[in-house]
Amino acid sequence: MGHAELEGQDTGDKGGGLTVHVTYRCGKGRMDVNVPAFLRMRKMGKYKKLMSLIRQSDTPGEAERITAYIRETLDSIVSRMEEAATGAVRARTRVKETEVDIDRLAALRDKHKKGTERYKECSQRVKDARRIRRDLSSLARSYEADFKALRKDREFYQKIIKMEDAG
Repeated sequence: MGHAELEGQDTGDKGGGLTVHVTYRCGKGRMDVNVPAFLRMRKMGKYKKLMSLIRQSDTPGEAERITAYIRETLDSIVSRMEEAATGAVRARTRVKETEVDIDRLAALRDKHKKGTERYKECSQRVKDARRIRRDLSSLARSYEADFKALRKDREFYQKIIKMEDAG
């Protein structure tokens, strides 16, 4: 059988996490696994193979630490999903408010003759408001993408926990 170690926080990962160092075949084979990156693949078959390898190693209790990490992460996902949803709603609301401002500024601009200084000032304000709207729309899309990714992670982690509890 091989040997598996589970270290604490991995400083190379932005969100923190675990790095698993697995040796197998009596020390002839070695594998390092960044658990958060590995789980982001969302491949149940690969997860089962990894856990099987760790359970067959000299330290099968390390598999429980990975499961505990998944449970902790699952608990934090719900709050992160709420933050992403709230951020998306706020950004979309501000986009709608900015669209009203754009319409108001465009109407104000149209009251002046083209080529006048006042028209140019109003045109610049319209451009600035449109840039702000683009930025807010991009921010909203980013929050929505984060929410969708977190939802997929939650579903995958729930499947893992359900499988681990059954097995």
